[in-house]
Amino acid sequence: MKMNKLRVFFGLSLVSACGGSSGGHSSEAVVFEGQLTQGAEVDHAASRVKHGASEPIENVKVCALGRCSTTDGEGQFGFAGPDDFQSGDVLFSIEGHGIVAEKLVSVPEAKNIFIHFESSASTEVHLHHLLADGVRFDPAQIDEAEHGHE
Repeated sequence: MKMNKLRVFFGLSLVSACGGSSGGHSSEAVVFEGQLTQGAEVDHAASRVKHGASEPIENVKVCALGRCSTTDGEGQFGFAGPDDFQSGDVLFSIEGHGIVAEKLVSVPEAKNIFIHFESSASTEVHLHHLLADGVRFDPAQIDEAEHGHE
C-alpha cells in the first residue's frame, strides 16, 4: 500500500515538476489532482462492485479541459491543464466503474488544484471540497463566491 502511494506521489510530482512537458505543457500550467470516493454505500450496477462510504473508487476516467486521468487504487487522479487556463468553470466528465456523470466546478485562480469528488449513485457525483494552492473551499463557499460577483 505504501509503495502504491509513493508511486502515485512520485508520478504526480513528475507531472507538476515538468508541467507535463512531454505533452507540450509549460511549467505554468495548472496542475489538477484529486480523489474520487464513495459518499454512501452503493452497488455500481455496471461493475457489480460494492463500495462502502468514504472508500476510494479505482479505474474511473476523470476528464476536464481536454485532459484525462484514470483513478488508481486510492481513487487518486492527476493531470496538467492547458497552458492558457487560469480559472473559471470547468466541466469534469467522470466515467467508469458503473459511474457516468458530469460535474461543473468553478475553479479559482491557483497553480495547484485538488478536487475531492464523492459518488452517491451511478449518475451523481458531488464536489466534497476543493483546495486551491492549499486553501480549502467547500461547495457552499464556491457557490457564494460565484454569486457574490454577479
